[in-house]
Amino acid sequence: REITDIAQKNSIIITSITFPASNLGLAKTNTGTSGSTSTAPTIIAAPSQLLPAPGLPGFYILPITIQSSPNDPISYGQFISFLQELEQNRHTAIVSQLSVSPSCNKQLSFILLINIYIKK
Repeated sequence: REITDIAQKNSIIITSITFPASNLGLAKTNTGTSGSTSTAPTIIAAPSQLLPAPGLPGFYILPITIQSSPNDPISYGQFISFLQELEQNRHTAIVSQLSVSPSCNKQLSFILLINIYIKK
């Protein structure tokens, strides 16, 4: 919600915000000691979308991909303002990948991969 609020404030249309696939809450089959499969499933409760942050014990990374609308390009100033507000947001995030596609009239669209840091 915070990302879409920042985008709206800067008049940017976001076509997608994508999170990694999750297996949270899916049933996992137990294997018994004799190698047979148990009929009672175990619910997976590990934070499957989170990656351990290298060198930061107790912190995890949640990668998020944000894509602006290629049909509604924005100015460079709007893009910079959007990035500055993401930087000043209360969640610590780092841009890890950036793809900018120029358009006519000195405008652009973008795909942005950010890593949100989460303390668990």
